Amino acid sequence: MARMYAKTFSSADCTGSVIYLQFGKTTDFFVPETCDGSSGNGTIVDTNDVALYQYVANKTYMDIKSTDVTERVLAHSCVFAGPSSLYMYANCTSNTYGTYQDKKCTKPLQQVKSSNSPTIQCFVPKAVVTPTIAVSSTTPTPDVVVVPTTAAPPTAFFKTYASSNCSGAVQMVVTSAFLNQTGFSQCANGRLVQPQQPSASEFSPSAAYAAFSGKDLSGYIISGKCLPSPSTNGSFILVNCSAEAIVKEYLDSSCVVLASTPSSLTSGPSCVVLNNATSSPPPVVTTATVKPTTAIPTVAPTTTGVISTIPVVDTTVVPSTSAPISTVSTGDEAESSGDSNVGGGAGGIAVLVILLIMVIVVIAMYFRQKKTTQGKQRLTSPVPDAAPQADAT
Repeated sequence: MARMYAKTFSSADCTGSVIYLQFGKTTDFFVPETCDGSSGNGTIVDTNDVALYQYVANKTYMDIKSTDVTERVLAHSCVFAGPSSLYMYANCTSNTYGTYQDKKCTKPLQQVKSSNSPTIQCFVPKAVVTPTIAVSSTTPTPDVVVVPTTAAPPTAFFKTYASSNCSGAVQMVVTSAFLNQTGFSQCANGRLVQPQQPSASEFSPSAAYAAFSGKDLSGYIISGKCLPSPSTNGSFILVNCSAEAIVKEYLDSSCVVLASTPSSLTSGPSCVVLNNATSSPPPVVTTATVKPTTAIPTVAPTTTGVISTIPVVDTTVVPSTSAPISTVSTGDEAESSGDSNVGGGAGGIAVLVILLIMVIVVIAMYFRQKKTTQGKQRLTSPVPDAAPQADAT
Protein backbone atom coordinates (compact mmCIF):
# COMPACT_ATOMS: atom_id res chain seq x y z
CA MET A 1 0.00 0.00 0.00
CA ALA A 2 1.37 3.39 -1.00
CA ARG A 3 1.90 6.12 1.56
CA MET A 4 -0.86 8.76 1.25
CA TYR A 5 -0.61 12.44 2.21
CA ALA A 6 -3.54 14.72 3.01
CA LYS A 7 -2.59 18.38 2.52
CA THR A 8 -4.19 21.79 2.85
CA PHE A 9 -2.70 24.73 0.94
CA SER A 10 -2.89 28.41 1.68
CA SER A 11 -4.84 29.04 -1.56
CA ALA A 12 -8.11 27.48 -2.66
CA ASP A 13 -6.59 26.33 -5.96
CA CYS A 14 -3.98 24.27 -4.04
CA THR A 15 -1.14 26.67 -4.69
CA GLY A 16 1.01 28.53 -2.24
CA SER A 17 2.33 27.00 0.96
CA VAL A 18 1.22 23.89 2.83
CA ILE A 19 -0.45 24.82 6.11
CA TYR A 20 -1.71 21.37 7.15
CA LEU A 21 -0.37 17.86 6.53
CA GLN A 22 -1.52 14.43 7.69
CA PHE A 23 0.16 11.08 7.05
CA GLY A 24 0.43 7.64 8.67
CA LYS A 25 -1.27 4.25 8.75
CA THR A 26 -4.72 5.80 9.02
CA THR A 27 -4.14 8.18 6.13
CA ASP A 28 -2.91 5.36 3.88
CA PHE A 29 -6.52 4.16 3.59
CA PHE A 30 -7.74 7.50 2.23
CA VAL A 31 -9.03 7.71 -1.33
CA PRO A 32 -6.96 10.03 -3.55
CA GLU A 33 -8.57 13.42 -4.11
CA THR A 34 -7.64 16.13 -6.57
CA CYS A 35 -7.85 19.81 -5.83
CA ASP A 36 -11.38 21.22 -5.97
CA GLY A 37 -10.92 24.95 -6.24
CA SER A 38 -14.65 25.59 -5.97
CA SER A 39 -14.77 24.27 -2.40
CA GLY A 40 -12.38 26.97 -1.23
CA ASN A 41 -10.51 24.59 1.08
CA GLY A 42 -7.39 23.91 -1.01
CA THR A 43 -7.09 20.25 -0.05
CA ILE A 44 -5.43 17.33 -1.87
CA VAL A 45 -4.96 13.65 -1.01
CA ASP A 46 -2.26 11.89 -3.04
CA THR A 47 1.05 10.03 -2.79
CA ASN A 48 3.26 13.13 -3.10
CA ASP A 49 5.20 14.08 0.00
CA VAL A 50 5.72 17.74 0.90
CA ALA A 51 9.11 19.28 0.13
CA LEU A 52 10.55 21.64 2.71
CA TYR A 53 10.35 24.62 0.40
CA GLN A 54 6.55 24.18 0.28
CA TYR A 55 6.13 25.27 3.90
CA VAL A 56 5.66 28.88 5.01
CA ALA A 57 9.05 30.51 5.47
CA ASN A 58 10.18 31.20 9.04
CA LYS A 59 6.91 29.95 10.53
CA THR A 60 6.52 27.42 13.32
CA TYR A 61 4.61 24.19 12.78
CA MET A 62 3.36 21.74 15.39
CA ASP A 63 3.69 17.99 14.89
CA ILE A 64 1.01 16.01 16.71
CA LYS A 65 2.13 12.37 16.66
CA SER A 66 -0.09 9.52 17.77
CA THR A 67 0.25 5.78 17.20
CA ASP A 68 -1.17 5.61 13.67
CA VAL A 69 -1.10 9.15 12.34
CA THR A 70 0.90 12.38 12.39
CA GLU A 71 -0.63 15.83 11.88
CA ARG A 72 1.49 18.88 11.04
CA VAL A 73 -0.30 22.17 11.66
CA LEU A 74 0.82 25.74 11.01
CA ALA A 75 1.03 27.17 14.53
CA HIS A 76 -0.91 30.21 15.75
CA SER A 77 -3.31 30.06 12.77
CA CYS A 78 -6.74 28.57 12.26
CA VAL A 79 -6.25 26.05 9.45
CA PHE A 80 -8.56 23.63 7.68
CA ALA A 81 -7.80 20.00 8.56
CA GLY A 82 -8.92 18.43 5.30
CA PRO A 83 -9.75 14.80 6.19
CA SER A 84 -11.96 15.72 9.17
CA SER A 85 -13.58 18.75 7.49
CA LEU A 86 -12.84 20.63 10.70
CA TYR A 87 -10.42 23.35 11.74
CA MET A 88 -7.41 23.20 14.03
CA TYR A 89 -5.47 25.71 16.06
CA ALA A 90 -2.01 24.90 17.46
CA ASN A 91 -0.35 27.01 20.14
CA CYS A 92 3.39 26.35 20.41
CA THR A 93 3.73 28.81 23.30
CA SER A 94 1.56 26.69 25.58
CA ASN A 95 2.08 23.41 23.68
CA THR A 96 -1.67 22.97 23.23
CA TYR A 97 -3.98 22.46 20.29
CA GLY A 98 -7.71 22.23 19.65
CA THR A 99 -10.30 21.30 17.04
CA TYR A 100 -13.03 23.75 16.00
CA GLN A 101 -16.17 23.87 13.90
CA ASP A 102 -15.63 27.25 12.24
CA LYS A 103 -12.81 28.75 10.19
CA LYS A 104 -12.16 31.40 12.85
CA CYS A 105 -11.62 28.71 15.52
CA THR A 106 -14.17 30.22 17.93
CA LYS A 107 -16.39 27.15 18.36
CA PRO A 108 -14.33 24.38 19.95
CA LEU A 109 -15.30 20.74 19.83
CA GLN A 110 -15.27 18.59 22.94
CA GLN A 111 -12.10 16.48 22.90
CA VAL A 112 -12.35 12.74 23.49
CA LYS A 113 -9.76 11.74 26.07
CA SER A 114 -7.43 8.93 25.10
CA SER A 115 -5.14 6.77 27.19
CA ASN A 116 -2.35 7.32 24.64
CA SER A 117 -1.49 11.00 24.69
CA PRO A 118 0.03 12.21 21.42
CA THR A 119 3.55 13.60 21.27
CA ILE A 120 3.80 17.32 20.53
CA GLN A 121 6.79 18.94 18.88
CA CYS A 122 7.17 22.44 17.43
CA PHE A 123 9.79 23.37 14.83
CA VAL A 124 10.47 25.61 11.82
CA PRO A 125 10.77 23.43 8.68
CA LYS A 126 11.63 26.32 6.36
CA ALA A 127 14.09 28.59 8.12
CA VAL A 128 15.28 31.52 6.02
CA VAL A 129 17.77 34.00 7.44
CA THR A 130 17.43 37.49 5.97
CA PRO A 131 20.47 39.83 6.14
CA THR A 132 20.04 42.75 8.52
CA ILE A 133 20.28 46.16 6.86
CA ALA A 134 21.24 49.11 9.06
CA VAL A 135 21.10 52.71 7.91
CA SER A 136 23.36 55.22 9.63
CA SER A 137 22.29 58.77 10.47
CA THR A 138 25.21 60.44 8.79
CA THR A 139 24.70 63.25 6.32
CA PRO A 140 24.35 64.14 3.54
CA THR A 141 24.09 60.61 2.10
CA PRO A 142 23.26 57.72 4.41
CA ASP A 143 25.42 54.64 4.17
CA VAL A 144 23.72 51.28 3.81
CA VAL A 145 25.56 48.62 5.79
CA VAL A 146 24.78 44.96 5.20
CA VAL A 147 25.46 42.91 8.29
CA PRO A 148 26.47 39.35 7.34
CA THR A 149 24.38 36.63 8.90
CA THR A 150 25.94 34.31 11.45
CA ALA A 151 23.94 31.24 10.45
CA ALA A 152 23.22 31.02 6.75
CA PRO A 153 20.61 28.47 5.74
CA PRO A 154 22.15 25.20 4.58
CA THR A 155 22.19 24.60 0.85
CA ALA A 156 20.75 21.26 -0.23
CA PHE A 157 19.91 19.59 -3.51
CA PHE A 158 16.58 17.96 -4.28
CA LYS A 159 17.28 15.13 -6.74
CA THR A 160 14.83 13.13 -8.83
CA TYR A 161 16.25 9.82 -10.06
CA ALA A 162 15.33 7.56 -12.97
CA SER A 163 14.24 4.73 -10.64
CA SER A 164 11.96 4.76 -7.62
CA ASN A 165 14.76 3.38 -5.41
CA CYS A 166 16.94 6.44 -6.18
CA SER A 167 19.20 4.58 -8.59
CA GLY A 168 20.12 5.39 -12.16
CA ALA A 169 20.77 8.85 -13.54
CA VAL A 170 19.62 12.09 -11.91
CA GLN A 171 16.85 13.41 -14.15
CA MET A 172 16.16 16.62 -12.25
CA VAL A 173 18.00 18.54 -9.56
CA VAL A 174 16.62 21.54 -7.68
CA THR A 175 18.50 23.78 -5.29
CA SER A 176 17.06 26.40 -2.97
CA ALA A 177 18.01 28.25 0.17
CA PHE A 178 14.82 26.87 1.68
CA LEU A 179 15.92 23.27 1.37
CA ASN A 180 17.64 21.27 4.04
CA GLN A 181 18.06 17.56 4.56
CA THR A 182 15.75 17.27 7.59
CA GLY A 183 13.46 14.30 7.02
CA PHE A 184 14.63 13.77 3.43
CA SER A 185 17.80 11.75 3.92
CA GLN A 186 15.93 8.58 2.89
CA CYS A 187 14.80 7.82 -0.65
CA ALA A 188 11.08 8.32 -1.29
CA ASN A 189 9.60 7.51 -4.71
CA GLY A 190 12.85 8.24 -6.49
CA ARG A 191 13.39 11.58 -4.73
CA LEU A 192 16.12 12.45 -2.28
CA VAL A 193 17.46 15.62 -0.64
CA GLN A 194 21.20 15.67 0.00
CA PRO A 195 23.68 18.37 1.02
CA GLN A 196 26.15 17.28 -1.66
CA GLN A 197 25.99 18.80 -5.11
CA PRO A 198 25.54 16.08 -7.76
CA SER A 199 28.66 15.29 -9.77
CA ALA A 200 28.69 15.16 -13.56
CA SER A 201 28.75 11.36 -13.53
CA GLU A 202 25.36 11.28 -11.76
CA PHE A 203 23.58 12.77 -14.78
CA SER A 204 22.62 10.80 -17.88
CA PRO A 205 25.57 10.48 -20.32
CA SER A 206 25.36 12.73 -23.39
CA ALA A 207 21.78 13.78 -22.48
CA ALA A 208 20.57 17.36 -22.85
CA TYR A 209 19.40 19.19 -19.73
CA ALA A 210 17.49 22.47 -19.56
CA ALA A 211 18.27 25.00 -16.86
CA PHE A 212 15.20 26.49 -15.18
CA SER A 213 14.49 28.91 -12.38
CA GLY A 214 11.52 30.03 -10.36
CA LYS A 215 10.66 31.77 -7.14
CA ASP A 216 13.32 30.84 -4.56
CA LEU A 217 14.61 27.88 -6.60
CA SER A 218 16.60 26.85 -9.65
CA GLY A 219 17.72 23.62 -11.24
CA TYR A 220 18.17 21.38 -14.27
CA ILE A 221 15.74 18.94 -15.89
CA ILE A 222 16.49 16.31 -18.52
CA SER A 223 14.95 16.84 -21.94
CA GLY A 224 11.90 14.81 -22.92
CA LYS A 225 11.02 13.44 -19.45
CA CYS A 226 7.74 14.19 -17.68
CA LEU A 227 8.61 14.83 -14.02
CA PRO A 228 6.78 16.18 -10.95
CA SER A 229 6.93 19.95 -10.74
CA PRO A 230 9.17 21.30 -7.96
CA SER A 231 7.09 24.46 -7.62
CA THR A 232 3.45 23.41 -7.98
CA ASN A 233 2.13 20.45 -6.06
CA GLY A 234 0.31 17.79 -8.10
CA SER A 235 1.45 19.05 -11.51
CA PHE A 236 4.19 17.88 -13.87
CA ILE A 237 6.66 19.66 -16.11
CA LEU A 238 8.30 18.79 -19.43
CA VAL A 239 11.04 20.44 -21.47
CA ASN A 240 11.86 19.52 -25.06
CA CYS A 241 15.36 20.68 -25.97
CA SER A 242 14.88 19.76 -29.62
CA ALA A 243 12.04 22.31 -29.86
CA GLU A 244 11.65 25.62 -28.05
CA ALA A 245 13.17 24.44 -24.71
CA ILE A 246 10.33 26.01 -22.72
CA VAL A 247 9.09 24.60 -19.42
CA LYS A 248 5.51 23.44 -19.88
CA GLU A 249 3.25 22.42 -17.04
CA TYR A 250 0.80 19.50 -17.26
CA LEU A 251 -1.90 18.03 -15.07
CA ASP A 252 -1.06 14.35 -15.60
CA SER A 253 2.04 12.18 -15.15
CA SER A 254 2.19 11.48 -18.90
CA CYS A 255 2.33 15.20 -19.75
CA VAL A 256 -0.66 15.03 -22.11
CA VAL A 257 -3.16 17.38 -20.45
CA LEU A 258 -1.66 20.87 -20.56
CA ALA A 259 -2.34 23.12 -17.56
CA SER A 260 -4.55 26.13 -18.17
CA THR A 261 -1.97 28.55 -16.79
CA PRO A 262 1.66 28.74 -17.90
CA SER A 263 4.31 27.35 -15.62
CA SER A 264 5.90 29.71 -13.12
CA LEU A 265 9.28 28.23 -14.06
CA THR A 266 11.35 29.79 -16.80
CA SER A 267 14.08 28.03 -18.75
CA GLY A 268 17.25 29.25 -20.41
CA PRO A 269 17.62 29.89 -24.13
CA SER A 270 19.48 26.64 -24.75
CA CYS A 271 20.22 23.24 -23.24
CA VAL A 272 23.49 21.81 -22.00
CA VAL A 273 25.07 18.38 -21.59
CA LEU A 274 26.04 17.86 -17.95
CA ASN A 275 27.75 14.49 -18.45
CA ASN A 276 29.98 14.34 -21.51
CA ALA A 277 30.90 10.72 -20.94
CA THR A 278 29.71 8.33 -23.61
CA SER A 279 28.57 4.82 -23.01
CA SER A 280 31.42 2.32 -23.26
CA PRO A 281 31.25 0.18 -26.43
CA PRO A 282 30.98 -3.55 -25.96
CA PRO A 283 34.33 -5.36 -25.92
CA VAL A 284 35.52 -6.69 -29.29
CA VAL A 285 35.79 -10.46 -29.25
CA THR A 286 38.49 -11.79 -31.60
CA THR A 287 38.63 -15.40 -32.66
CA ALA A 288 41.84 -17.07 -33.86
CA THR A 289 41.73 -19.96 -36.32
CA VAL A 290 44.03 -22.73 -35.13
CA LYS A 291 45.17 -25.08 -37.88
CA PRO A 292 45.04 -28.69 -36.68
CA THR A 293 48.39 -30.44 -36.67
CA THR A 294 48.92 -33.97 -37.98
CA ALA A 295 50.34 -36.07 -35.21
CA ILE A 296 53.07 -38.53 -36.17
CA PRO A 297 51.97 -42.01 -35.15
CA THR A 298 54.45 -43.89 -33.02
CA VAL A 299 54.86 -47.60 -33.90
CA ALA A 300 56.13 -49.56 -30.95
CA PRO A 301 58.16 -52.70 -31.69
CA THR A 302 56.50 -55.94 -30.70
CA THR A 303 57.96 -58.03 -27.91
CA THR A 304 56.24 -61.26 -28.91
CA GLY A 305 58.03 -64.43 -29.90
CA VAL A 306 60.13 -64.85 -33.03
CA ILE A 307 58.26 -65.00 -36.26
CA SER A 308 58.63 -68.45 -37.77
CA THR A 309 58.01 -67.42 -41.35
CA ILE A 310 59.83 -64.67 -43.16
CA PRO A 311 58.21 -63.10 -46.21
CA VAL A 312 60.42 -62.94 -49.29
CA VAL A 313 61.21 -59.35 -50.16
CA ASP A 314 62.31 -58.55 -53.68
CA THR A 315 65.08 -55.97 -53.34
CA THR A 316 65.93 -55.83 -57.04
CA VAL A 317 66.23 -52.22 -58.19
CA VAL A 318 64.70 -51.67 -61.61
CA PRO A 319 66.29 -48.67 -63.31
CA SER A 320 63.89 -46.09 -64.56
CA THR A 321 63.90 -45.41 -68.26
CA SER A 322 62.11 -42.09 -67.98
CA ALA A 323 63.81 -38.85 -67.13
CA PRO A 324 63.08 -37.35 -63.75
CA ILE A 325 60.40 -34.71 -63.76
CA SER A 326 61.44 -31.51 -62.10
CA THR A 327 58.60 -29.43 -60.72
CA VAL A 328 58.47 -26.05 -59.09
CA SER A 329 55.85 -26.02 -56.36
CA THR A 330 53.83 -22.97 -55.48
CA GLY A 331 53.01 -21.89 -51.95
CA ASP A 332 49.80 -23.91 -51.84
CA GLU A 333 51.52 -26.91 -53.38
CA ALA A 334 54.39 -26.59 -50.94
CA GLU A 335 51.94 -26.59 -48.11
CA SER A 336 50.18 -29.69 -49.39
CA SER A 337 53.56 -31.25 -50.08
CA GLY A 338 54.59 -30.54 -46.54
CA ASP A 339 51.45 -32.22 -45.33
CA SER A 340 52.15 -35.28 -47.49
CA ASN A 341 55.77 -35.34 -46.30
CA VAL A 342 54.50 -35.65 -42.79
CA GLY A 343 52.50 -38.68 -43.82
CA GLY A 344 55.44 -40.05 -45.85
CA GLY A 345 57.79 -39.64 -42.90
CA ALA A 346 55.43 -41.61 -40.72
CA GLY A 347 55.24 -44.39 -43.33
CA GLY A 348 59.05 -44.50 -43.64
CA ILE A 349 59.47 -44.99 -39.92
CA ALA A 350 57.01 -47.88 -40.02
CA VAL A 351 58.99 -49.54 -42.86
CA LEU A 352 62.26 -49.15 -40.94
CA VAL A 353 60.75 -50.77 -37.88
CA ILE A 354 59.51 -53.73 -39.97
CA LEU A 355 62.94 -54.13 -41.61
CA LEU A 356 64.62 -54.08 -38.19
CA ILE A 357 62.31 -56.83 -36.97
CA MET A 358 63.04 -58.86 -40.10
CA VAL A 359 66.83 -58.55 -39.54
CA ILE A 360 66.43 -59.73 -35.96
CA VAL A 361 64.34 -62.68 -37.15
CA VAL A 362 66.92 -63.60 -39.82
CA ILE A 363 69.75 -63.56 -37.29
CA ALA A 364 67.72 -65.65 -34.87
CA MET A 365 66.86 -68.17 -37.59
CA TYR A 366 70.52 -68.34 -38.61
CA PHE A 367 71.71 -69.28 -35.13
CA ARG A 368 68.84 -71.69 -34.72
CA GLN A 369 69.68 -73.40 -38.02
CA LYS A 370 73.36 -73.61 -37.08
CA LYS A 371 72.52 -75.21 -33.76
CA THR A 372 70.27 -77.77 -35.47
CA THR A 373 73.03 -78.73 -37.97
CA GLN A 374 75.58 -79.32 -35.21
CA GLY A 375 73.12 -81.60 -33.42
CA LYS A 376 72.61 -83.73 -36.53
CA GLN A 377 76.38 -84.09 -37.04
CA ARG A 378 76.78 -85.52 -33.56
CA LEU A 379 74.04 -88.08 -34.20
CA THR A 380 75.55 -89.40 -37.52
CA SER A 381 79.26 -89.64 -36.45
CA PRO A 382 80.66 -93.38 -36.09
CA VAL A 383 80.99 -94.82 -32.62
CA PRO A 384 84.53 -96.20 -31.91
CA ASP A 385 84.91 -100.03 -31.34
CA ALA A 386 85.26 -101.18 -27.82
CA ALA A 387 88.74 -102.28 -26.67
CA PRO A 388 89.28 -106.05 -26.64
CA GLN A 389 89.13 -107.53 -23.20
CA ALA A 390 91.92 -109.83 -21.92
CA ASP A 391 91.28 -113.52 -21.68
CA ALA A 392 90.98 -114.45 -18.09
CA THR A 393 92.05 -117.99 -18.74
